Amino acid sequence: MESMPSVLHLIVCDRVRAHEDNLQVFDAIGVKWSHRSRQTPPFPCRNVGLAIFVVFMGGRGTTTFFFRIVQDRPREIITVSRRRRTIRFTGEADEAFGFNCRIENCVFPRPGLYWVELVLSDLVIARQPIRVYEAYHEGHP
Repeated sequence: MESMPSVLHLIVCDRVRAHEDNLQVFDAIGVKWSHRSRQTPPFPCRNVGLAIFVVFMGGRGTTTFFFRIVQDRPREIITVSRRRRTIRFTGEADEAFGFNCRIENCVFPRPGLYWVELVLSDLVIARQPIRVYEAYHEGHP
């Protein structure tokens, strides 16, 4: 990779939708910074999947990337996107572009802080936190 891009946005959400009349406009639906387990027992907590929307600027060359979810303490990788993808940066240094993908079948082993990380050329270049909680119960705050 000749030069690394800057990550302008890394958004974790339920779904990303492109506008039919303008493919440069996207809607991030159900933006997430936390997740509450609603199952019994609450953990391990299964989530059907997370959508991830990324906007880059700059960069030059071709490289691979993937996403992973990492538990903060203990630091442990719990989910990795299905495959590494190849991306080629060919635009101008001041040109922004975005893409989206999904991480399916996320399983959070316990409550706590997790990080959704973007790994490009084997380096974490962006990450976004998501905190996982137990569901509220009667008499439980």
